[in-house]
Amino acid sequence: MDKLCVDIGNSRIKLALMENGKVKRYTVHGFNEEAAIIEWLQEAEFESGIYSSVLANDPDWLLAFKEKRKLLRLNSTTKLPLKIHYKTPESLGTDRIAAMAGALALYKKGALLVVNAGTCITYDLINNHGEFIGGNIAPGLEMRCKAMHDYTSVLPLIKVHDPGNSFIGYDTVSAMENGALQGIVLETEGYFTRLRKNYPELYVVLSGGNAPFLVNHLKISIFAEPYLVLKGLNTILDYQ
Repeated sequence: MDKLCVDIGNSRIKLALMENGKVKRYTVHGFNEEAAIIEWLQEAEFESGIYSSVLANDPDWLLAFKEKRKLLRLNSTTKLPLKIHYKTPESLGTDRIAAMAGALALYKKGALLVVNAGTCITYDLINNHGEFIGGNIAPGLEMRCKAMHDYTSVLPLIKVHDPGNSFIGYDTVSAMENGALQGIVLETEGYFTRLRKNYPELYVVLSGGNAPFLVNHLKISIFAEPYLVLKGLNTILDYQ
């Protein structure tokens, strides 16, 4: 039977039915699309389910659904296929945990730098023994653009899009686009270069809503997996 995996992020809700570790059905919605989410869930047939959420409280549609169907909420006490070395495991985002579990399912050997480029960007390091050592959190692409607008008096609020092969801006808008995007690119490459000194066989696994903006600009070898968190949730559910 299929498994239900739900990833509730800061701006979007992703739902998938998984079969044998692969995405069978998939949908993504905003927080204002509750009716569409409920309809999709009502049509879904699954044996077991799991979800991760960055929210402090579950939304009403999820609370109502959990009254009818049992779902496991991922948290720091859930049985995991990796060891967590973190001083405050209860504050570790479950989307980060799921992404790391998904990356470990892809790569059994070597150290991993798991980059999840969403509203915020997380850089998480897993050592050669499958242990989460630690990671960093940085502003995401839209957040950087919004901050430039909100904390200045004249810079516009720009709509994020790929500036192409341009590296240096030729006007204010392209300067902001390149500053935001190339800043993340150089940041990611910098993490990889520094960490590789201690982990020579370091793999980079990239996911998140802004991964498509980054993948063609990074000058390092990466593996891009758009369903990384969902596949990680499925891996964790199988591990129970």
